Amino acid sequence: MDVRLVIPMWKDTKLSPEVGIEILQLKSLIKIGEDNKIWMHDQLRDLGRSTVEQEDKEPGCWSRLWHGEDAFDVLVQQQGKSKVEAISLEGCHFMEEADCLNDEMFRKLSRLRILELAVARLDGNFQGRFRQLRWLSWHRKNVSPPTNLILGNLIVLDLSRSLIRDDWIGWKSIEFGSKLKVLNLSKCPISRTPDFSAFPSLESLILESCQELVWVDPSIALLKNLILLNLRDCKRLEKLPEQLGSMESLVELLIDGTRVKELPISRASVGSLVNLRRPSLLRSGVKELPNSIGQLTSLVELILTGTDIRSFLPGNLRSLKKLKVLDARFSPRVAAGYQIISDEILSLSSLRVLRIFMIKSLPASMSTLSCLETLHISKPDLQTLPELPSSLISLEVQEASAMTSVNLVNLVNLKELLLFRTCELKELESVSSLRKLEKMFLYSVKISTLPEEIGAFVSRLKHLVIDGCHGLKRLPILPSSLLVLRILFCHSLERLPDLSNLKNLSKLWVMGCRKLSKIEGLGNLLSLKDLDTSGCPLTWLDGPERLDPLHNLKRLRINRCTSLTRLPELPPSLEELSLTGCDQLGEIEAVAELESLQGLDISSCRSLMKLPNPSKLQRLEVFRMGDCESITKIPGLEELSNLRELNIFGCKALRLPNLSKQLRVITRN
Repeated sequence: MDVRLVIPMWKDTKLSPEVGIEILQLKSLIKIGEDNKIWMHDQLRDLGRSTVEQEDKEPGCWSRLWHGEDAFDVLVQQQGKSKVEAISLEGCHFMEEADCLNDEMFRKLSRLRILELAVARLDGNFQGRFRQLRWLSWHRKNVSPPTNLILGNLIVLDLSRSLIRDDWIGWKSIEFGSKLKVLNLSKCPISRTPDFSAFPSLESLILESCQELVWVDPSIALLKNLILLNLRDCKRLEKLPEQLGSMESLVELLIDGTRVKELPISRASVGSLVNLRRPSLLRSGVKELPNSIGQLTSLVELILTGTDIRSFLPGNLRSLKKLKVLDARFSPRVAAGYQIISDEILSLSSLRVLRIFMIKSLPASMSTLSCLETLHISKPDLQTLPELPSSLISLEVQEASAMTSVNLVNLVNLKELLLFRTCELKELESVSSLRKLEKMFLYSVKISTLPEEIGAFVSRLKHLVIDGCHGLKRLPILPSSLLVLRILFCHSLERLPDLSNLKNLSKLWVMGCRKLSKIEGLGNLLSLKDLDTSGCPLTWLDGPERLDPLHNLKRLRINRCTSLTRLPELPPSLEELSLTGCDQLGEIEAVAELESLQGLDISSCRSLMKLPNPSKLQRLEVFRMGDCESITKIPGLEELSNLRELNIFGCKALRLPNLSKQLRVITRN
């Protein structure tokens, strides 16, 4: 639920929602994400429901009915009393002939403020029935309003996902009052918006994913209080009404994923958009920003990612003193002409997030951006980073193929570091300064090792990912704080440090490292849940490192391990086991004891001569076996009561019993 849509409801009850929301957030009872979605803690939800249930033994006397089936029964049996203030039919499974609610069912519900009809149908004369109704959501394919549906006090109308078309009779037959503040028509098949003159108080208009929409009615100019206009993913919309440029209350204009080519902002109208804070143009058709955009002094966010804007930003950025987010991750095919004017960027003193890809120039120093927390840049000829502010929390450098050094000494607050295709970088400097670092991602970097001090000084590191670093030969002792370690396709890697100190490690992926034959300390990783050593010629299974002590291990993949001839003892906790492409594997007797196993894949294990009896694998749901040409039977297969999917291919000698009644999917080639 978008918090911006419920605030008008709370304000109507004379509450102070902003204060209440802040208090609940401080107590960690609710959370509001970056997308403005409000999340309630389960305990708070359960407390509220428990309080309501204590009001009376009979649901018809409760103030709120949130369970769809119970609410439907109360209405159909006309048990609802005047105490009922909110009804939700969401989740109720209606029979086609029993989805109709008539006016008599609502006769006693004089205090009803919130009604979620889901796909129910209304029938009858509703004169005077919904005098107190403030919120109505209705998601029916054919929304046909009943007689005398008067919604004089309605604040929120949600008709999203309904089969409403341009000539919908409801715009004329329903009597709306002047209080309506939120209109949600998301995913409705309209090609034109309604006339907005009937909704003078509207604050939020949501038309997201109206795939047929091509026309926004000019009467939108009458909405003097409109704060939010959401046109995201209206894929056929190419033009906005010119009247938008004079909407003084507009704060958010979201045209992501549309074909809109031009913003209706001129030098004459720009003075009217005094409150515009967030224009989001993500993947839109806009190719050029108006020169007057620098006069929108209230801008807080400017999202340009995925557009074909070729001139990046016009001048006059100095006046955008409130700008906190500038996201301009353009595609390489249109990025050749981009250039950042150094002094313009440095004037954005409130900037917290800066994402700029495929740029031509950077200032020599960015340390004056003292509020900057996130910097994501891409610059092919970048050899070294400029001086960066110590406020940085996240640093991402991509496609800097000429980069030879990275000085991190000043980044004492950095929590996330990502270096992607910084191809000439051979060494990380000043890692000991990164005492707050939690995540490090290195992709296609020329480093041969990591600094020795990483184990001692980077004591908060939780995620370490090294991918495609073909020059990497060894790693030093790693910090014991690690939860996730992924080392992928490092073709020169010959040895890992002893991992015994990684007591908290839950995921270990070491994949495609062609020269790695041993992982020391593996048997001591007692927190490990997910282990993948696919594509590594490991011989450790024949040595002292045992897997059976790993009682938390749920997922094990040893695909394409050509040196593996037999399975060692395995922990009984395993739920998924994949051994594909282990063509020297001659027996898998250890599998027979894995009573928790749910998925097993032994495809292309060509040396297997027979399978153990799987009768103990009563939790097994998915079994895949391919190109095991010597296997003639799978003993006890019909005893696996939970088996739902059996994929067999290339097993020419195999004879199967009839399992058609037992299985949902049987594939055999």
